[in-house]
Amino acid sequence: MDSQARVQVQAQIRNLFQNKPAHGHGISRSFRDFHPASGIELQKMMLKLVQASQAAAVAVRSLVLQPSEAEKQSLEAAIEVAEAAIKDRVNPHLVKMAMGIFLTHSKEAQYLGVVAPSLKEHLEFAMPAIIPIEKTVIPEVTPTIPSTFPELNPTTADTLKAIETLSYWREDYDLNDHHYHWHLVYPWSGISTIKEEKIHRTIDRQGELFLYMHSQMLARYNAERLSWSDIGLVDPWSYDEVVEPSYTPPPGLRDEYGARPPLQGWLEEHSPFMPEKLATVSKDTMIFWRNNINKGIIQGYFYTKKENGDQGKFNLTEDNAMNWVGIIVEAEAHQLQEVSPGSNEFIDSDLYGTLHNLGHDKFGEIGYQTYMSNKNRWGVMGFTSVAVRDPVFWIWHRHIDDFRQSIVKKYKQHALKESAPPHVKLTGVQILPQDENSTTPDGGIATYLTAPQLGLHEVNAKLNHEPYKWVVKVEATVDENEIKNLKPFTVRIFIAPKQLMHEQRRYIEMDKFLCTLTTKSATFVRLDVESSVARKVPDPSEYQDPRCLCGWPQNMMIPNGTELGIDYVVFAILTNDIISEDDTVSMSFCGAKDNKYPDPRGMGYPFDKAWFRTSSEMREAIKGLDHVKLSEFKIYRKTQLYQGRIVTVEGDISWENTIQYFFTQNDASYMMKEYKIDLTKKKDVIRYRMFIFGLVEDGTVPVDGNTNEKKSKWSDDKITKFEAWIDADFP
Repeated sequence: MDSQARVQVQAQIRNLFQNKPAHGHGISRSFRDFHPASGIELQKMMLKLVQASQAAAVAVRSLVLQPSEAEKQSLEAAIEVAEAAIKDRVNPHLVKMAMGIFLTHSKEAQYLGVVAPSLKEHLEFAMPAIIPIEKTVIPEVTPTIPSTFPELNPTTADTLKAIETLSYWREDYDLNDHHYHWHLVYPWSGISTIKEEKIHRTIDRQGELFLYMHSQMLARYNAERLSWSDIGLVDPWSYDEVVEPSYTPPPGLRDEYGARPPLQGWLEEHSPFMPEKLATVSKDTMIFWRNNINKGIIQGYFYTKKENGDQGKFNLTEDNAMNWVGIIVEAEAHQLQEVSPGSNEFIDSDLYGTLHNLGHDKFGEIGYQTYMSNKNRWGVMGFTSVAVRDPVFWIWHRHIDDFRQSIVKKYKQHALKESAPPHVKLTGVQILPQDENSTTPDGGIATYLTAPQLGLHEVNAKLNHEPYKWVVKVEATVDENEIKNLKPFTVRIFIAPKQLMHEQRRYIEMDKFLCTLTTKSATFVRLDVESSVARKVPDPSEYQDPRCLCGWPQNMMIPNGTELGIDYVVFAILTNDIISEDDTVSMSFCGAKDNKYPDPRGMGYPFDKAWFRTSSEMREAIKGLDHVKLSEFKIYRKTQLYQGRIVTVEGDISWENTIQYFFTQNDASYMMKEYKIDLTKKKDVIRYRMFIFGLVEDGTVPVDGNTNEKKSKWSDDKITKFEAWIDADFP
């Protein structure tokens, strides 16, 4: 891999994502991540990028080039197409979404180590908006008054405080970046290819993964809510209800996304201010689709339609039901709903529609009034990069999760005993602080609420936890001389709030990993950062496999605790199957490089099928099973701030007094020549701060003389001051 080629291409991509088009950034309402018409435009744009990239690759293939030059030129050709599209007034959000998906799946990008930019490198993060206070009000709309109101408690400051308590969690930057990148890796619109101009999905069980990943998000959100005594669990969306609390994005996002007013529900039809092509559907249509999907699950088949109009049936089985229900509910693009390759027989979209996706847009249009103007923008629910910020995302996905639970309850879990690895016994599982001097009470793990990163549009606080480890003890039940014949096995670990342990949907996957027993007994220690669920590094802006970026944020791996400790259970099981040993990716949420999900069992096994309804039933079911263990622990919330490194913001750190002197003349000349970034201008340093910081970390900056040779890196003190300047919003 040529690091210089990578840096140059990555800089061009950052410029594309950060530069404001001359004709204005937006209009975001003309492209929305979940709308079917937008999906078609996205497919077309992705195809243009792929065609340009491949044409450039063919053109340079016969030439004698430096290593990585062919890949570099291939990617630059795609970048030129994207830049030209924006100049031609193609919606910039469409172009950037297409580029993000293209980069995530491009072999040339993977070879060079180029990745789709993290959210903090997008325009709305690179240049935080300063919004006058008078612009922060909820838009005035004419409410649609239902004939009767559902029975609700009065909306008061206290009741609104309850839902706002969780804003720190929903507005967490890393959570939003996770959700955004997951949808880049697994776009419902598919991946464009040149061959026959067809699209394909990323992984064989993408529908199942869609349901499972979002179900796990919901389980974690509900666990978080339990840590605050005044908040209950999320109720599912009822199509005729109104949403009590309003939602207004943080100030820096209000130039792009609109507010949602309180006490509003879905429009009966759709916004009259949106062109027909980009409109949503009526509430009755959504109900029609919902009822048909539920009916299909109950009766065990979905209707299909061939290109000639003939109708057929597609039967659900225990093996395919979860995946196909996910495909239909999300819904994946029409081409991806072919029941078997080459059959020209597709799930009947007239009957089942695009429920999940247009549900997002039905919420996004609440409060929206105008088109092609700067007033009352489309809500965050229309965009993968910000949707989880709105409380209604979780209400909607609680409903979507009910479809998954219908499949869970439809099929019984028969493999609990049969899954045991032969001659291996699980004797203990425990979660412990990594720090032997931790002040957390025995049998517990501590969480902390730290200061939010305001520059990344976080609010109120940021969740984190003390570093922890899993300690798993295993014994062989055969003689010493037979241990060498034992096969590898998989350890699967889940947690759940003890008060909800009787509900299968509440179990949160924490890790799964492969083990081999080479002695009579062994203790396996697994660190939190090694989890198959989590992102592999705290800062995903560093190069890595793009599938790492869709893992669950490290700082949110442990749900928030309480001051006295909230009771949790640990469920651990050994299974006689072999999963991927690729430790570089977040396997549980992100899959594998090929088209096969790297775990042969159902996602979330053994909670993917029904096997208990009460905690006593669960305990009875695992009684006598040597490969299953249930234990308990507490999660505490510490009152003091916890930070891996305390950053003290000194009063005299500013651009004028400090930061401008960090860069030498050689640095400025190099950056202007290579990247057209002027280090003498504060606005350039602010705009490209994360890119500059990356060059500092890899030693490209500072440079020495005219040779561009690396010299000594910035001191820790200088790095700390640069970070403090960013955190203080660039004084």
